[in-house]
Amino acid sequence: MNTTADSTLAWGFGDWFRWHRQQNGWSPTVLAQQIRLPRTTIAAFLSPSRRLQQPSQAVALKLAGGLGNLPVLAMAVLTGSANRTELGQSEEPIWSHVMPYWSHLSPDRRSQLWSEIGAAYCSLVSQNAGLDKALVRQRWQDRTASLIGSTSDDAWVALMRSLDTLAGPGLGLLVDALGGDPGDVMGLALAMGRIGPRLASQWGVERDYTQWVAIVEAQAWGRTGQFDAARYWEAIHAADWTMPPSPDSSVDATVSKTIYIDKNTPDSLSQRTADTEDMIFLISRWSHLSEAQRDVIRRLVKTWFPDE
Repeated sequence: MNTTADSTLAWGFGDWFRWHRQQNGWSPTVLAQQIRLPRTTIAAFLSPSRRLQQPSQAVALKLAGGLGNLPVLAMAVLTGSANRTELGQSEEPIWSHVMPYWSHLSPDRRSQLWSEIGAAYCSLVSQNAGLDKALVRQRWQDRTASLIGSTSDDAWVALMRSLDTLAGPGLGLLVDALGGDPGDVMGLALAMGRIGPRLASQWGVERDYTQWVAIVEAQAWGRTGQFDAARYWEAIHAADWTMPPSPDSSVDATVSKTIYIDKNTPDSLSQRTADTEDMIFLISRWSHLSEAQRDVIRRLVKTWFPDE
């Protein structure tokens, strides 16, 4: 068994989603009805072979609305949209306006400080949940054993020292192991400079970013580097974050469609077929297939995912 907690592991949205589904005992059919998405789309994200597939923003918002209590920015983190793409880097406005203390530091040093801030926040979350270190580590291992094996003391320390590089779905599992909530996923990612104005704009929640900037400026740690985890946690949980809309009950989960167009066919506009997102994933990889062959794939897909 691997005994290292490698924060650079390719965590995928499916890793978090499968655990969340397992803990709630939901079948793909129940989830599809609750979230108002096709069952095959739900089952696709639950498939281990497609755990790294990132949902579209539209699907992600439907998932967030159907699962409940998931702020939009928390879902952005869980889908991997807020992953660190380069060590110690973030959107420029974070440096110049929010965290000027970090601007003169080397990328390695910035990464180290962000991990320290993240570890302090994680420690507070577990403390608030009444979980000791041994139990938190066991809960983490329960959620990740299939990916990283057992977690030794050294591996846990290494994980806490490298939070800056832990992908969003991994952060989600970690917060869950700590006894935290979706707000903590967002608060942790924001504290480590993962979410800037560009990402907030892409998800249509510019107000949330502005609200977070006001929190940081009021606490001054962006200028001084002195992070007060308890004060920050209180502000994060007192703020009014944007929540996704609840699923539209007028939309039948079995007929949510996306148009697939074969770009290699001259008269493709007359050969459109209504496919769910997971069908597009498969069919688009073999654009030379005839419509009859695509129908075969559709029928096969329907048999791949049992209700339970």
